Amino acid sequence: MSQTVAVVGPCGAGKSSIVKAFSAISGVFSMEESVTTTESCFESYEKLDIAEIQKEFILSPTRITIPSDTHTVIRDRIEIEAAEVFLPMHLTLGGITAEQNKELHQLVEHVSQTVATPSALLLVNAPKDILLARITGSRPPWLVESFDYQLELYEKMFRRLSGPAVLIDTSIIPEKSYTKIAEWLLQTLADVTQRNTLPSNEQFGLQWTILHAQ
Repeated sequence: MSQTVAVVGPCGAGKSSIVKAFSAISGVFSMEESVTTTESCFESYEKLDIAEIQKEFILSPTRITIPSDTHTVIRDRIEIEAAEVFLPMHLTLGGITAEQNKELHQLVEHVSQTVATPSALLLVNAPKDILLARITGSRPPWLVESFDYQLELYEKMFRRLSGPAVLIDTSIIPEKSYTKIAEWLLQTLADVTQRNTLPSNEQFGLQWTILHAQ
């Protein structure tokens, strides 16, 4: 039976690049974002059907068939990010109504019960100024303008997470190292989930830890 690792973090943190690094490893199936999300859409915010876009994102994991020879599934964003970050953000920005927010939260709850719970988390982040530099020009203006609020929501969400995790600051780790990091993470995952040890990687300054929801 396959295990699931979730890659979690704000826009510009480097989640997609890390997920792609895992894709090169045999037996790993990467569930990259399969719908056009609002974060990459340059249409005027008022013209976007935010509720429909978020619905498609929330449902996308249920529409993917995982190959039978998969030992590890890597997910780029998970349900808690929709519930704790993107739905509150779009509600505040006026992209969804209170009723749509309620319906989408119910959908998140339903999907959370039908997809595998992550065995471990990779929390990907970088200093705010670097994140802003990465998304400016490559993401829509409305996202850049509301980025402080997104980061605030992510900080609150991080405090609610629990379980095995590795924190990765992509401002100090070059992208060319992501494949080696992905290999190390998979090699040590069983030590954490089955043997209750917390390996470290001195080369990249990484350490497995156990998060406790606050």
